[in-house]
Amino acid sequence: MNPGHCLSRGAAWRVPEGMKSALAPLASVEAYRITEIPRQRDPDDQRAGTRGRAQLTAALTAAYHAGTACSSGGTVAFGWVRTAAGGPVHVLTVGGALVGSTDDKAGEVLLALPSGARGTALRPGDLAALAGQLSCWREVAGISDGLLAADDAAGRAARQWGALPLDEGLLGSWSGPFGWLVIGEPLTLAELREIADDVGSQQRVAERTADRFPEQAVLARRLKARHAELQRGESAGFWRVTILAGGIDARDAARVAGLLCASADLDGLPYALSPAAAEPSGPRGLAGPGGDGVPSAPFYGSTELLAAFACAAGRGPRGAARAPARVRRHPGGAA
Repeated sequence: MNPGHCLSRGAAWRVPEGMKSALAPLASVEAYRITEIPRQRDPDDQRAGTRGRAQLTAALTAAYHAGTACSSGGTVAFGWVRTAAGGPVHVLTVGGALVGSTDDKAGEVLLALPSGARGTALRPGDLAALAGQLSCWREVAGISDGLLAADDAAGRAARQWGALPLDEGLLGSWSGPFGWLVIGEPLTLAELREIADDVGSQQRVAERTADRFPEQAVLARRLKARHAELQRGESAGFWRVTILAGGIDARDAARVAGLLCASADLDGLPYALSPAAAEPSGPRGLAGPGGDGVPSAPFYGSTELLAAFACAAGRGPRGAARAPARVRRHPGGAA
């Protein structure tokens, strides 16, 4: 996909080829609009999202293993879409593996993401039609770098000072139509091991010259951390991640992509985000193994990374109207 590819705003919306490739994983996956999101009572826990992120990591790990065990693919996605300035924000969840049970009487499903939320199923094509009301989408590249997760006191203080919840960082700075979607496709065990072997080979090459070239020593540290993360992925899960930011034109899509990158809470994770190049240097769909600090779109990411975005999506927009939904409080705080 051309990361800045725009759709024509004719009466009949058509998906261009580039957009089809980005949204293709969602073509046959169940999609839901959130109608009810439980709120936690503890405001500190609610802001930090520590407990919620742990719950979502567990739910996504379960979805990963369910997806790799079935032939249906196990793709998941989530995000927000607002199609008109000042209009409601649609909170979306995609993936049958995230459905806990069905409430036939209410015509709703109980979802594991957001934790304890309720939603209504979208008809086939509704998700694409909703996304298509934003005429331009841009990819967001992921940067995997183990040095980003350094747990030093100065880094923690800087992150805490500058961190804003996604709803404040994005909605507080943007009043127009917008959208963001995070799509995760589970890697098979064979794919994951192939990527881990590739990173391990690069690590050994870098280590052989690390004593003579400082830059190789830094690269070896990065690749060692990436290799360990990939090995943990056999248990916790690992995904091919596509992140999209949308607006009504290329300029708006670029601004939304920048706000999403600035507002994403990736504290403690070995990842950073940056808007993908407006003109890609190569064909879309080729993700590098990562660990080298080089942006890639799409890219391979951990379940913990997906959980960070799922936590932000599940908190729901507070600074703007949400598409009709109920808020339910739980006495114990957790959903």
